[in-house]
This record gives sequence, C-alpha cells and structure tokens, in this order.
Amino acid sequence: MSGMSRRKGRRGENELAAILAELDARRVSEAGSPGPDIALGSGHLIEVKRRATTDGFSLPERLLRDNSIVALRADRHEWVLCMRPETFIDIYLGYPHELA
Repeated sequence: MSGMSRRKGRRGENELAAILAELDARRVSEAGSPGPDIALGSGHLIEVKRRATTDGFSLPERLLRDNSIVALRADRHEWVLCMRPETFIDIYLGYPHELA
C-alpha cells in the first residue's frame, strides 16, 4: 500500500470516528494494517474502506466476519455503513437482540 493510500485511509478513519463520536468511536489500528479500524463504545468493530469512486466496492463476507460494520465512502459521496440486521437492531435498541 502506498503512502498516499495510507494517508487517505487514515483521513477516512479519522473522519468517520469524528462523525460517530457520540457513540464513543475511536481508531484502534493504523491505516493499512489488518483488523478493525474503529471501535464503538458498544464494542462493535468497524472496517473502513475509502475509495476514489464507487466502482470496485464489494462487500465480501470476509469483511463482516471479524467486524460488525463496514464503512464505505467514495470521493464526493456520503458514507455508507454496511452491517447485519442484528447489529443494526443492537445499536438502535441499545442492547443485544437476536433475530427470530
């Protein structure tokens, strides 16, 4: 990964952590390193993906294997958060919930 890509990733992580500050979001790794990028106060983990365009975004199951949320943003577009329904309900209700 080039230095420019790492800087872009770091900016994306910082930007999303600031947006989610009221959820006690904090960066937990360096851009380009394996593992989740942001942890929420609830314990949910977020993998941040930053791209110049929306082309090339995919949501392989492996991204959600070790992370509760995948955050995506292309230049000049809004953030998109991808998560399983159980995760959304947990966050919305404020407590763990199992889908029937």
